[in-house]
Amino acid sequence: MKDLILIPTYNEKANIENLVKKIFQLLPEIFILIIDDNSPDGTADEVKKMMFNYKNLNILQREKKEGLAKAYLDAVSRVIDDVNICHLITMDADGSHNPKYLEQMLVAGESVDLVVGSRYVAGGGTIGWSFLRKILSQGGNFYARFILGVKVKDITSGFLCVKRDSWSKIKDDHFLAKSFPFLMELKFRLLKNGADFKEVPINFSDRELGQTKFNFKTFREGLILPWKLRKIVK
Repeated sequence: MKDLILIPTYNEKANIENLVKKIFQLLPEIFILIIDDNSPDGTADEVKKMMFNYKNLNILQREKKEGLAKAYLDAVSRVIDDVNICHLITMDADGSHNPKYLEQMLVAGESVDLVVGSRYVAGGGTIGWSFLRKILSQGGNFYARFILGVKVKDITSGFLCVKRDSWSKIKDDHFLAKSFPFLMELKFRLLKNGADFKEVPINFSDRELGQTKFNFKTFREGLILPWKLRKIVK
């Protein structure tokens, strides 16, 4: 059995080499699939160079940028039927998700369907955030949890470990989200399909290099999506 990390990228050339090296130093036998949306900065070329040194590293090159949801769903559609995969892990390419938590999440994933790398359980937190950003994030999580009626404290987290068998149960679902709120929708659909979960504390830091992809359009989608899900997903 193997575990597969899915890492979407768009203009992450400055970060991707360091991240991949850290992951393989900690977990030499893990598999990584980079999902690149035709980054103009040459992210894909950087990954291809590293593939000569890391046999468990691969890349899915997509024609264009279509949002985080499309990137993840495209990759999952290609690997979900591989019965040799035990867990699928989602994480950011920008260094905000520290690879040091991967082993702990995989251990927790042996007993539950969904493991959430959580900022909002005891021991978790954020590094380098302003007071306003913390309030907005915590408020957004409370807002989504309340509307969706779920108990996951960090419902917006993008650092997840999901059993392949659990994800396969929702592989044909029509996802509504386009960007970062996809990660909230993914948790919600998993839970509605009977997945159990555990939250593992992590400290989330700002991206190491490059520019954030979060914008007002994403913020608005995050406000509207919980109401849509509440109506559609039974």
